[in-house]
Amino acid sequence: MRIFFAVLGSFLVMFVLAGATTAVVARAVPALANQRGRPPRWYVVSNLLYSALFAWTGGYLVALMAPDTPRLAVLVLAIVTASLVAATSLLERRRSQPYWYTWMLLLAATASVYLGGRTWEGQHPRHAAAADSATVKTR
Repeated sequence: MRIFFAVLGSFLVMFVLAGATTAVVARAVPALANQRGRPPRWYVVSNLLYSALFAWTGGYLVALMAPDTPRLAVLVLAIVTASLVAATSLLERRRSQPYWYTWMLLLAATASVYLGGRTWEGQHPRHAAAADSATVKTR
């Protein structure tokens, strides 16, 4: 149950941070809101960068909130993130983003969740060692 709430909380943090940042950028650059077609490349690249940063934050938080099973929690969050990115891009009918954006976002977000969890483990080697020994015992 702890993993469920850790994943849910971390995903909500990622979602709120990305949504708020997108809203701030849209408000700061009004031409983006009124633009038809594809957004400028600088916007797409900056969106990828801050999405990756927030995914890293989510990976770090999920490991922090589930210290007994950080790798499992990070894996679940990475799967949830990848699934929602894929589903969102499949459901998007207006195709306002470049084709490569979806693939890069999928790769960047999933890798960043993993790296955030690994960063937490690097700072807490005792928990990482416990996770390793728990994995060995179950095999």
